Amino acid sequence: MTKKSLIVSGVCLTALLICVGCASTGTYTDSQGNPIPAGAAKAYNSGNASFKLGKYQEAIDDYTKAIGLDPNSGDAYCNRANALFMLGKLGDVIRDCTKAIELNANDTNAYYLWGVDYQMLLKYPEAIKDFNAVLKLNPNAQDARQARDECQKALDAGGKVVKAADELLKSTNFFNFLRSTNFFNQ
Repeated sequence: MTKKSLIVSGVCLTALLICVGCASTGTYTDSQGNPIPAGAAKAYNSGNASFKLGKYQEAIDDYTKAIGLDPNSGDAYCNRANALFMLGKLGDVIRDCTKAIELNANDTNAYYLWGVDYQMLLKYPEAIKDFNAVLKLNPNAQDARQARDECQKALDAGGKVVKAADELLKSTNFFNFLRSTNFFNQ
């Protein structure tokens, strides 16, 4: 055996022992370093694998199982929210992001997903608030900055459209036009 293969074998053996040690002692940790039960970690990892394969409902089921075993797993709530988002279940995304942020007020992923969800619902002020929360925690988050700026442009443009529509509705010419087309008699 060469020196290089011994080193590689040693690294693999060390990794295997660490994994076996985790499985036998239940010393898994979340992104904040908090210990989580081995069963919850298994369900969470299964959810991640399902998500990567585009099996979003399976991922939701796995994350739900992980949450049932460890209700303090903000990571599981955030990842389930992401899978829910992929299935277009926007109201549920807000619920899970809210819980993830309750468990970890510094979860930039949850704030970002919350913002994207609000953006999709055309709730721009809420989205801007969430993207600003991401930027407060991570000033270098370009995706959050870009999304916030897009929301602000949409909000500004929407305000102009509403004002123009309001002026048009107040205009007697608009009502005269509708009367001339027999709009009211249909």
